[in-house]
Amino acid sequence: MDWNQLKVFSAVVTTGSLSGAARELGMSQPTVGRHVEALEKKLNVRLFERQPRGYAITAAGERLLPKVAAMENAAFAIKDAIDPLEDHMTGTVRITATEMSSRFIGRRLVEMRESAPDICLEVLTTNKTVNMSRREADIAIRSNMPTTGDLRIKQVFTAHLAAYASEEYVRNHPEVLTEDRFRACDWVIMLNHSSADLTFKKVLLDKNVRKFPIQCTSVHTLVEAVLGGAGPALLFTEYASDVAGLVQVSPVIDELDTTFWLVAHAEVLAQPRVRAVWDWLGGIMSKR
Repeated sequence: MDWNQLKVFSAVVTTGSLSGAARELGMSQPTVGRHVEALEKKLNVRLFERQPRGYAITAAGERLLPKVAAMENAAFAIKDAIDPLEDHMTGTVRITATEMSSRFIGRRLVEMRESAPDICLEVLTTNKTVNMSRREADIAIRSNMPTTGDLRIKQVFTAHLAAYASEEYVRNHPEVLTEDRFRACDWVIMLNHSSADLTFKKVLLDKNVRKFPIQCTSVHTLVEAVLGGAGPALLFTEYASDVAGLVQVSPVIDELDTTFWLVAHAEVLAQPRVRAVWDWLGGIMSKR
């Protein structure tokens, strides 16, 4: 069995497309396609359904996936076993987090640097879920609890959401401070089709919001639009309280409370440098 073909298969599953796998692996798209076709021919099964919006894994592919993941984990375990940095507080720890969580920890990274100056911290900011089993990150901060894989999970805090607007918008649109805010105001919302953002939009629709003239794929862009006076938006109170110029214009919306978790692969978390960062993240987040 060609290990390169299996790695390509796993990358296509993760990214959902040949182009995405090609970018991740540093290959050309035709090369990725040839690896997939060669693996399917060797196994005499179809591993993906080719669809207009990407590659969808088949039932046969689903059966193969955990076997490939186990091989990847074994390869990483071998590397970890001979890593000269394994028993020392030295090396790189990669943290993946959403934009809002990244901003929160970004202001506090100096604390970790002071306690462990030989650890290099990489913060990978993305709203997408990375593959922890493939070591795309060492520690993830997630708002959804994973249910598969040899992962360690720790609940660290529950975030609250409320509506925020700029000081200028509040002066020009006093209705934003009333219960009529949902019907009377133009709202700024996220547009990345995550389950959380779809829930936020549904709550707004349930409250009779019908106008979303500005929709953003970046939280930073959304906040800048709100600060510029485009309208109110739903934001985590812990995030918005750090942004000068934002005014909370509604009570906390209880049905949007969101639980966040620390996630790490069990073998990775056994490394002292990763464990130190894990404990630090758990400490600062539990104090939010």
